[in-house]
Amino acid sequence: EAVAARGWLADAPPLHMLASLAGAFAGVCCNQPLDVVRNRLYNQPIGPDGQGTLYAGAVDCAKQLLRSEGPLGLYRGFSSHY
Repeated sequence: EAVAARGWLADAPPLHMLASLAGAFAGVCCNQPLDVVRNRLYNQPIGPDGQGTLYAGAVDCAKQLLRSEGPLGLYRGFSSHY
């Protein structure tokens, strides 16, 4: 609405496409770190006791990921989701 109100783009398909792209970008930015942690938890090896062998939980997984790969490690695979 702010873009249309300022007269930058008319209320037409290009404006709606821009809004869709911006919304998708924001959604991927918010969800990608959670998705990376979830996938790492799901794909870790399972020990004989049925527990994961690499991570104690989601917070432990995120901490180890940040220590080993830095903050950008949370956004691994970002371009394929966007």
